[in-house]
Amino acid sequence: MKFYAHSKKGKPVDEWHRLEEHLKGTAELAVSFAEEFGCGEWGRMAGLWQGWKMLFAHNKIRLRKEVLYKMEKAYEVSFEIAGPAAMFARPDTGSAPISYPVPTFSAVKGIFDAVLRRAHMYVQPTKVEICSPIHYQRYVTNYGGPLRSQGQIKDNNNYQLIATILVDVCYRIYGVVKMKQTSTRGRELPQMRRRRGKDWRLRFKTLFEERLKCGQPFYTPCLGWKEFVPSYLGPFREATKRQDTVDDIIISSFLRSMWDHRQLRPEYVQDWRIVKGVLSYIHQTPTEDERNAK
Repeated sequence: MKFYAHSKKGKPVDEWHRLEEHLKGTAELAVSFAEEFGCGEWGRMAGLWQGWKMLFAHNKIRLRKEVLYKMEKAYEVSFEIAGPAAMFARPDTGSAPISYPVPTFSAVKGIFDAVLRRAHMYVQPTKVEICSPIHYQRYVTNYGGPLRSQGQIKDNNNYQLIATILVDVCYRIYGVVKMKQTSTRGRELPQMRRRRGKDWRLRFKTLFEERLKCGQPFYTPCLGWKEFVPSYLGPFREATKRQDTVDDIIISSFLRSMWDHRQLRPEYVQDWRIVKGVLSYIHQTPTEDERNAK
């Protein structure tokens, strides 16, 4: 069996660098350096050892790349969520907010976290299917939150907040399980460290589906605002169907996320489209595969 230290792209195998030639060349070069202080034989052994070490490191990197390639297999998770009311506020609608017709990227990610949360894992939302007609309704509530003026907070006064919300909503939401490449460790001074080890995505997917089926989320999810608790959160129901009539809707400015590494940095995407009841969180216009996937 022949072994090669280096291959040459576009060249026949006969011109590749044989392993024994590579090791001999490394050893002879080490001898020439070590003979200056009378340790030629030691230099030969060190050269051979270093040659083997470099080859091992090279093969280790190659094998690691193959393992990472195999880990690219997608582990998809999904759920159906429905409720009497929902509010995914558009920031550009001011003090009388109007809801987006679909959940935002960050809202969906929060629902995934509500079902199952792990420090080194997360779910990246991929798409949402609208499974009920889009209906808006006027909503008035007494607001007592932190957005009140200083005088109102001091006097403990509320004010009426008028909003336009969604009613009788139902969505099917899809995502892909991801592993974080770094982890935060330490209580006083957190540091980002490289995470190594086993691929836990399949285990996460199994636990996620078990919690979803048993109705045991990590915490109570919501449909945008905290007061809008879903009436159903679980696996897909056979009676639920995608609303293909909800078609060709363009969201001129779609909020993607509000926070970046705990800093308030709103991020928007422009001209995001809903096609045949499907909105993609990855592509501006849902692809054919995203629209036709069962």
